[in-house]
Amino acid sequence: MVLLRYMPTTRKRPFTEPWSPTPKDLTQLRALGISPAQVRSQIALLRQARHHRHLDRPCTLGDGIHRIPRAEARSLIPLQEEAARAASESV
Repeated sequence: MVLLRYMPTTRKRPFTEPWSPTPKDLTQLRALGISPAQVRSQIALLRQARHHRHLDRPCTLGDGIHRIPRAEARSLIPLQEEAARAASESV
């Protein structure tokens, strides 16, 4: 799954309006390796998201956040890449 990256724009349209990319949008998307279909798919997900969480407090190290030692983190990269591939294939 490709996540939308921050793309500054002068347009101020909410996700409730149809997305019609400008030539500048298409150039930017092409440069980022994101297809218009992927953007439309992510916008559809954002439109469906009706529930959000109210946070009690931010997570901090030791309170919801765990530090992974560098050596262990390197060994987890292949697992993350595999999960990312599986997620992108399911979209």
